[in-house]
Amino acid sequence: MAVAGLKLGWSAVLLALSLLVAAAYGQPPGNTPADVGFICATAGELGLAGEPPVLAFSVFEKGVWKPAEAFVEPEDVAFLLVPLLTGDKPEKGVVQGQLPPPVLKNETTICFKPGRGAPRAKPPAEGKLAVVKKRGEVYHVFITRPEAAPHANFSISQMGKPQGERPDEVKTEGALPKSKPRGGGEAEAQLTTGMTYWASFKLYSSFNKVLGLGQCAVFEFDVPAETADAALVLLGGTTPGTYSYYVEKWQNGAKTATYSGQTTVYSGSPQTVAVWMGGGRATYKGRICNPYLSSAAVYTAALVRVVNQQQYLRQDTTKMPKTHIHLSTSFDSKPPANPQLLRNSYVAVPGFLVDAASQITVDVYLRVLKSKAASTLYVYWGPLYLGSITGYTDPTDSNYLVFQTRITIPSSLYMYLLPTNGLGGVISIGPVDASPGFDAEVRIWTYVQRPVELAPAGDYLYRDYYTKRFRETTLVFHDVVGSAPPQVALMADLEYIAMSDGNYMIILNTKPLVIGDWTGKTNFVKLRYYIKGFDSNSIPVGFSVAVGPVYKLGSNILLEILQYISAALSYYDLAKSTLDALKGARVQFPIVGYITLLLSSYVSSISTNVIGYYDAGRGAAVLEFYTGGYNEPLTTYWGLFPSIRSVDTVVVTGVDLGLCDSISCYWFNIFSADGPSMPITTLGQGSVSGYVNAFPYRTLMCGIQEIPHIRDVDKCLRQYFR
Repeated sequence: MAVAGLKLGWSAVLLALSLLVAAAYGQPPGNTPADVGFICATAGELGLAGEPPVLAFSVFEKGVWKPAEAFVEPEDVAFLLVPLLTGDKPEKGVVQGQLPPPVLKNETTICFKPGRGAPRAKPPAEGKLAVVKKRGEVYHVFITRPEAAPHANFSISQMGKPQGERPDEVKTEGALPKSKPRGGGEAEAQLTTGMTYWASFKLYSSFNKVLGLGQCAVFEFDVPAETADAALVLLGGTTPGTYSYYVEKWQNGAKTATYSGQTTVYSGSPQTVAVWMGGGRATYKGRICNPYLSSAAVYTAALVRVVNQQQYLRQDTTKMPKTHIHLSTSFDSKPPANPQLLRNSYVAVPGFLVDAASQITVDVYLRVLKSKAASTLYVYWGPLYLGSITGYTDPTDSNYLVFQTRITIPSSLYMYLLPTNGLGGVISIGPVDASPGFDAEVRIWTYVQRPVELAPAGDYLYRDYYTKRFRETTLVFHDVVGSAPPQVALMADLEYIAMSDGNYMIILNTKPLVIGDWTGKTNFVKLRYYIKGFDSNSIPVGFSVAVGPVYKLGSNILLEILQYISAALSYYDLAKSTLDALKGARVQFPIVGYITLLLSSYVSSISTNVIGYYDAGRGAAVLEFYTGGYNEPLTTYWGLFPSIRSVDTVVVTGVDLGLCDSISCYWFNIFSADGPSMPITTLGQGSVSGYVNAFPYRTLMCGIQEIPHIRDVDKCLRQYFR
């Protein structure tokens, strides 16, 4: 049934809808319960069939539009875990899971927490209003696309099917705004700019805490002046149940606002936003409490949106070589329990972590047998739908289709992606038919343009303390379950840290990847990085290079107090805790696992092949690392000392991979460039300018907010964590 007068504006629509509600359903009762359960309707009933699964939901309550919890019914899929598909027993890498359907079907169930009655105010975005009737009572929900939805008024739909009631009737009005394409997205190589970004960090004093009945965990954190909004988030791994919160907002020494209420964490939810708390320079002091459960684990984080802040550009990238995968004509061991499910498979690549971003771009390449794929495939990051790809016939072999595209992720999805470090860190492409004979080649690269710190450019933190300026991640999967060496599945992270004296430290850590109870090997791998520096006129700058020791798990020295190493590895310690907790949430999508050196670990130095020198012919510092016979996490560092004081830009211009045996190494290039080539090159700004005292806390350096101490500028120490 259509409501007349849509062109007259929302006042006319709301009046007409109120009359329709009164005529069709009767007036809502005056006394309403405090909580309404889920209503579960089909996409067809809601007029959403044919839409992608990522939608935003809101309800009108107590005079304002509020986020509404919503879940999209998933479908069963098989994930083809790339690290386990490159050897001779690929059935080990085929696991059952779930994803939301890439296109909502008529019968797809969507469950949402509705508002009671009809809304009495214009929605804060263009979209579709659904009014439902259940046992004579009237409810509503407003639906739009995430990119059109003000984040504080809407929740993005998650994957799941909670218990809910079927409505007796459903009526809708309006239409979703037109969708925007997600291709393209060239980042500009501006180094200091007015940057708008999202960032998330853990709240140390209330992260991974177990609360008894009635107990609370307290927290305190600061946000900079350019903050547009800040939220308290409960992460996956938090025990499902209802929690209470109380937060005070302090500005200029005075308490300016308080926020209190309850929030419910549902089983399988990767994250739950408890409350949005506005913007501006502020200190938030609060507590999260367990009022109902005998025992509950909580994992809390802060999420902030910062607008038009002067920033040093940091461009992180994650790259992998093209990796061949093949399923033999027959499985050597027991095939998957549901062989039919193989026809709805997704190629899944782990290792994509992110905690802050102003722009995220994903390059996807998949070459697959025509007989094993339709002409259109879909891309997901964890359970988050990113977009579709149309294939074309490989001009070199007509038996294959090639799917290749660049996707720019809408910033409206960052608030869902960042608190979990990337919803498990796995990007998937499909569906493909993974029955025996499946043959494909895959490569995924990601590029993240992001801030260096929450502190604005020129803040004293950049002058007096160490800050991370970029991260280059290399993923290597090679013959990991076969009988021949090297059987490698590793993640290598190269971190560039700017020192207050104008010199630079480059820290490398290699980590075995973990899938279930299987751990990849890291031995007999060589990595070679080429790093260039440029002055303000784009003229190359020479470096002298110093080589540091290599560390492994041991018993000699606490990792936390090691210069540079502590600063680099803190993030991976905290990210591992987040990912491990997400696994405990029993989510139905794969989650990256890895073994890393924790801050609480004791380490020892070892002897292995580390090389560093300046190649004048290339105009680049060359850093080479060999894992030798070690199948465990390793870390080392190099010092780079520029030939001039002022270096504007430091860029990774090449990565080579060497796969070795006892006699020799087979080398091949993963990527190379002459200089900054956005967005594919990892890039950071080297110089430090200005001096302001605007924001006194390091936050993105350690992955957690800290009070830096002048004696420990080159470490991340738990005693300073907030």
